[in-house]
Amino acid sequence: MTDTKVMSIEQVISFLDPLFLKKGDNFDAIDKAILRYSWEGKKYEDMVILGYSIGYIKTNLAPKLWENLTNLLREAGFIENNEKVCKKRFRFLIEPIVKRYTSHDLVGQIIASRFKIISLKNRGEFGNTYIGEDLQLNNQPCFIKQLKLNSNPRIKRNFDRETGALYQLGWHCQIPGLLAHFEDENGYFLAHQFIPGSPLSDKLLEENISKPWSEDKVINLVGTILNILEFVHQRNIIHRDIKPSNLIETPDGDIVLINFGSIKQLDANNKRTFIGTPGYAAPEQLHGIPRQCSDIFSLGIMGIQALTGVPPTDFNINAQTGEILWPETVSVSDKFAGILKKMVQFNFQKRYQSVSKVVKDFANLL
Repeated sequence: MTDTKVMSIEQVISFLDPLFLKKGDNFDAIDKAILRYSWEGKKYEDMVILGYSIGYIKTNLAPKLWENLTNLLREAGFIENNEKVCKKRFRFLIEPIVKRYTSHDLVGQIIASRFKIISLKNRGEFGNTYIGEDLQLNNQPCFIKQLKLNSNPRIKRNFDRETGALYQLGWHCQIPGLLAHFEDENGYFLAHQFIPGSPLSDKLLEENISKPWSEDKVINLVGTILNILEFVHQRNIIHRDIKPSNLIETPDGDIVLINFGSIKQLDANNKRTFIGTPGYAAPEQLHGIPRQCSDIFSLGIMGIQALTGVPPTDFNINAQTGEILWPETVSVSDKFAGILKKMVQFNFQKRYQSVSKVVKDFANLL
């Protein structure tokens, strides 16, 4: 004897399946708690766009189809005697459908007929990041960023910025080289060179404790990053987020600058929006007016952090001038202290205006 309940559930799934396929990725941004409101006493015209599953379903169903769905749910036992939908059972019904059309776990797949997805590195709200292989370059490891099609416009702009910046920067041994960018039904993709190693933040926080570095070690670090910044600035790009976690130390000891999603091009007329990381971002950057010397400020902050072992958010600040109070707390040469102090001047006009001038003063330290 046929189980009418099973048949009804199958009918509901068949009814909803093409609906979710119709919108595909867009549903992923909607709350998956499924039902925060009941079906009780609700007619099609009563259902406002709630931003949840009922609202989603309602906006994609004609009144007659809404009525049909209600009847199917009742037959399948998903609507109780008091006309409320049983949330647990409805979740059980909907979630497999949602997962089928919103999952972006692409491990094992080949995308763009070129990149094989090997493993998932990070899963995010707006997309995932993967480790892959470039089949056109002898299976060379690569890093693949995915952005979902329905992502926040601001996130999409940052994604496009990073793509454009990597194109503009071309190939440099201390910047990830862009391999490709493309779009398919799974979202927007950016593939760049795989950078082995660990973030510099791991070094600055050894066992979660900041420890001061020697002056020679800090000079070497800052000098290395200055060379990367000089290359970036020569192409009229401001990184806007120079910080330890955006610098990778490779197994060979090289430093690579990553994450160009926050960059600003000097000839672009963008709105004044703060992009950066508190503690590392320059004062003018907080007001949405970054300059090349803003990157210099961030690098100087990193140098002081490495010398003192104190995170930027814990620095002592002169309440009158806004300047950082630090040289008296460490053993550092007057020359190097003078350079760092000029790099982190609160007033950007008193700061180094170009990386090349900092590099010139650095030459006197070596």
